[in-house]
Amino acid sequence: MDDEQYDEGDDVAEQLPRSLNNRVSTLLQVKEDSDESNLKESFLPQSDSSKFNHDEIFRQEVALMRAVNLPFRSHFKQKEMRCLALVAHNHMKPAMHEFIESHSEILKKFRLTGTNTTMTMCKKIFGANNPEVVYGPKFTSGPLGGDAQLCALMCLEDVGGIIFFMDPLSAHPHSADIESLVRLSNVHNILLASNPTSGVAQMYMLREALNTGKIGMMPSFLETLESPSVASYKAAQARALQGAMKEGKNRRNLMTTKVLR
Repeated sequence: MDDEQYDEGDDVAEQLPRSLNNRVSTLLQVKEDSDESNLKESFLPQSDSSKFNHDEIFRQEVALMRAVNLPFRSHFKQKEMRCLALVAHNHMKPAMHEFIESHSEILKKFRLTGTNTTMTMCKKIFGANNPEVVYGPKFTSGPLGGDAQLCALMCLEDVGGIIFFMDPLSAHPHSADIESLVRLSNVHNILLASNPTSGVAQMYMLREALNTGKIGMMPSFLETLESPSVASYKAAQARALQGAMKEGKNRRNLMTTKVLR
């Protein structure tokens, strides 16, 4: 892939899946703006400008976007792993749609779960009866309890990762459920991507893990984990229980003594 050459301009977008056209168009516009206004000289020290090759960076970016969604064989079957959940707030659903299309080859290697709208989106992209795609439970909309349902599945140890495109600029009637979802993902120490950039970065990691069979790159999909703070919490709970039992025993002994008197 590294040696392959890409034409500049509109031909680049035509070489890519349609779902990547918007991202490539953005790169093309940035490149054109940079060429016209010499942004590289404006924003970089003069001593470093000779090292800045915008054309090369552009070609590498396009190559990465194209390579990440190439077909590959996974070392693990979908049902051997815990679910990958896809969730997006309303204003983030277009971004999730593009994300699913752009990373379809990776996503379909997992057992997919999520809220109703996102799962409907997946079935339209992959095909309702696509035998290559395996789905887990489907949840209701977030404000109607979907996030809480996903929390329950986490507690049942059947969620390995969550791609959750959160809308940081809107009020949410189920904010308590959202906070619970984020908190429990940290309690159970599972993979969590809360915005498109972190989601894209994790796709490269997950592709590498599936392609090479390196369990250590995605352990939460194959084993039960927990936050390092859980051990301290459990120890404190054990001490509290022991203290309560001791106090109860002392009270019973005191009552027995009073009765005997």
